[in-house]
Amino acid sequence: MNQTRKYYVEYPNKIGKFKLNFGSVNQYGMQKACFRGEDSYNPIYLEPGYETVDGLFFSCPIRICFIEVRGIQLDLMTNNYLANCLVFSKDYALHKKLTIKVDESMGFMGVNQYINILNEYVDNVNDIFNLKNEIDHFCLKTSSDNHIIQIINKLEFQEFECSYAHVGKDNSFWSEHFIKNIPENRHLQDCIIKALSQCYGEKVVQKDARTLEVSFNHHKAWSQHIGRIDNGIIAGDNIRELLKLHFFRFYNKNKEMYCNFMQNTA
Repeated sequence: MNQTRKYYVEYPNKIGKFKLNFGSVNQYGMQKACFRGEDSYNPIYLEPGYETVDGLFFSCPIRICFIEVRGIQLDLMTNNYLANCLVFSKDYALHKKLTIKVDESMGFMGVNQYINILNEYVDNVNDIFNLKNEIDHFCLKTSSDNHIIQIINKLEFQEFECSYAHVGKDNSFWSEHFIKNIPENRHLQDCIIKALSQCYGEKVVQKDARTLEVSFNHHKAWSQHIGRIDNGIIAGDNIRELLKLHFFRFYNKNKEMYCNFMQNTA
């Protein structure tokens, strides 16, 4: 049977800074919040509590800002870790029970991301009762660079040539592109909008959940009014390549994760 050890908690009282780790108490001075469990990379149960300056352990839930952790258990059937928690509202007047389901690939240290993002959720005065009873790894999904490139490659560009007639004056002409198949994640949408604005040098607006619109190449000419001509789906390869160059200037993995959490927890 493995010996027990304590897994200490760093920054339990700072929003977004909570970190459960393998470090010793000496690294963190008087920081005594900890979990007691087997001395293993896969302990079966982590018991929350506090250690005194004399090294004595007292078992009790650990409060991490708006989250109270009551225990972390390894599910022997799935190898996922389950953290039993209470989530409090920002004024601590209300609370809700929920389970954090940490994917086996993350190990029990994966609870760090969940705790931090839940605290951020409450700190932004969101309704705790909109949270699901079980929070799993799908809520924290982020995109690899290759996946982002695939998203950009799948965008469709529909082109219109437009004009407006002015009596006795030059007519106005411009082009419009409708960009379709944008991703559902709001941070990725925001990055694409900002990057496309750089590509076109014009403001990009969102028409609906999966479509953007931009008008560009505005000019006037003493030329025949053409109305609005649909050129259909165009290749758009040059725009995609520019988009790839600009996109990562605006991308933030933590923001994508938080948007996924917001869109998948209710």
